[in-house]
Amino acid sequence: IFSGRLMLMPKMRARATRPDLVQAADALLMGRPADAYWLLRDSVAHFPSDPVTLWMAGDLSSRAGRNDEAAALLGRCIGVAPNFTSARYGYALVLTWLERIPEALEQADCLLRTEPENPMFHQLRASSCKRLGDEAEAARSYEFVLSRRPDQALTWMSYGHTLKAIGRQGAA
Repeated sequence: IFSGRLMLMPKMRARATRPDLVQAADALLMGRPADAYWLLRDSVAHFPSDPVTLWMAGDLSSRAGRNDEAAALLGRCIGVAPNFTSARYGYALVLTWLERIPEALEQADCLLRTEPENPMFHQLRASSCKRLGDEAEAARSYEFVLSRRPDQALTWMSYGHTLKAIGRQGAA
């Protein structure tokens, strides 16, 4: 399910309209993240409220493990463009990695209001609910994911552990 993040690079290239963003996207596609980083750093300085610039820079920061920086950039991005789904999803993931689980859950719920049938968003919600101790709600979200994507072995494992936690060992 999370392989969707790998698909973002071509999506970034398609959204890049300014030459600096095209160069950064091309650098990412060619496996040159350091070049993309410097291009995007300059782009953020010159276009501090451009959502595509903030999204690309935030995504690259998260890939490099600079999650505090990524959260700041992606948070700014969805502040400017609240309906930017890819940026909001990335922001939710980064919040999870930063252990800011209530905020990640809030972002997952926001994503689900716009795309209620999206298994990735339900997976994010399930993970957040589980980490917050709401096992029953996590189980409901895992069930939704598995009804759409029964091939997800890790989701089955998480679902089984969740069922055991709520006393439904027989169903696990």
